[in-house]
Amino acid sequence: MFDFNPDDIEDSNFDCLPNGEYDCSVEGVTAKVSKAGNQMLELQVNLYHGDRTVRCFDYVVNPSGLWKLKSICRCCGWDFNDGKVDEQLIVGKRFRVKVKLIPATEQYPEKNQIVRYVSALKSTAVATPTSPSESGTINEAPTEDVVPF
Repeated sequence: MFDFNPDDIEDSNFDCLPNGEYDCSVEGVTAKVSKAGNQMLELQVNLYHGDRTVRCFDYVVNPSGLWKLKSICRCCGWDFNDGKVDEQLIVGKRFRVKVKLIPATEQYPEKNQIVRYVSALKSTAVATPTSPSESGTINEAPTEDVVPF
């Protein structure tokens, strides 16, 4: 028997974002088999909008979803034509993605769907001074939007 206190429920991060482009990070990738018996990657992605973080699952099914894997490879600078990708190398990658809001149906609640991986995001380095023996200048962080992670 699983006992719980119904008053202990916390807000989930499964709310949805409107259609648009968002920064994201890939938190996990699991190799699975689709209902049709095809190889599939399930990506757990965090979407960022202001101070909100929204969890989204993305699926790359072989062969029907290889266009999405090609998009990921393009963003990462990997050669899609190699015909193989170590899916664990995707974990921790950050992207700019185009997201679509899928309306709720009788069976399923509304959800976000990633429809395109637009570009990779670079790490935002903190400005740090060089050692005194160097030029005495400060290394500046790249000029790009600050990402909340």
